[in-house]
Amino acid sequence: MSGRLEEHDALVTALVERFRVHGPPTGLHWALTYLGISASVQGRHLEAAQFYEEAAGVDVPDRTQTLKNPLAAAGALRRGDQSGAFHMLRSYIADVLDTDNVYVGKFACIEFVKMMVKVDRLPEAARILGFLEATDSLDLAGLESRVTGPSAADPAIVRERATGRNLDDRGALTFMRDVLD
Repeated sequence: MSGRLEEHDALVTALVERFRVHGPPTGLHWALTYLGISASVQGRHLEAAQFYEEAAGVDVPDRTQTLKNPLAAAGALRRGDQSGAFHMLRSYIADVLDTDNVYVGKFACIEFVKMMVKVDRLPEAARILGFLEATDSLDLAGLESRVTGPSAADPAIVRERATGRNLDDRGALTFMRDVLD
């Protein structure tokens, strides 16, 4: 988060190699995820997708809180498996709600917005984008550009985005779960 991405990438790449040999798998999952985030921030989206795919494929212990399902859902959507993507993301959201670890649900929000844009459900994407704006916890520039443009002035989009600003973590997760149902 300090912008020292070269240093970050070198350190985390070393961790990936260590975790590949010595474990734990959860460490490998998170290290690959962070390399994906870094690649994405640097505009290397193909490389980011490869890191995310690999992270999603790491076998972690049951009930381990990871981004495995959102990453797998993103991969499924890229491959054209919309139903599978929706199911995986919905399953993740249900687990987050069940464990009451709602903060990590913000990562599901990112994938949800991408999915809704891809299937042309911009009002739903706008509501969650409004929620993310209100929490001020993530850099939304790339995500916001997916929902803005000619449709940004559409009254339904404006209304949903404003509604999203009033959601709390649990409300946002419940909304996404219901939409994915």
